[in-house]
Amino acid sequence: MSSEEDRKAERLFDKRTLERNLRKGLVSVKDLEKRNSALPDVKDKIAPPPADLPFSPTPIAAVLPAPTYIVSNGRRDSLSADLDDEDEDEDFDDEEDEEDEEDEDEDEDEGLDDEKGLPEAG
Repeated sequence: MSSEEDRKAERLFDKRTLERNLRKGLVSVKDLEKRNSALPDVKDKIAPPPADLPFSPTPIAAVLPAPTYIVSNGRRDSLSADLDDEDEDEDFDDEEDEEDEEDEDEDEDEGLDDEKGLPEAG
């Protein structure tokens, strides 16, 4: 066999494509057993694993789902309450009332009658 034929044969038995090649009939189970028996035994050359492994050699039984967090809507902030359109007219009325009260306070300080703007009698 040439080296090109060897590479093609190795591709047929590649672990990533072996199942597909078996289903397609490109490789038979008999061919696979023959190839595996021809491979050299290397189990004596394997180094034992170190005693102090940084990880557990046992596989993880189950993977836990990611935690879910419940988020509440919370309270309305004061900014959104100030900009609320439903009570906009009331907001303007409140501002006018405050201005009227300020004017009345100024008039009292100046000694003027509230309704007529005349000096108070007395």
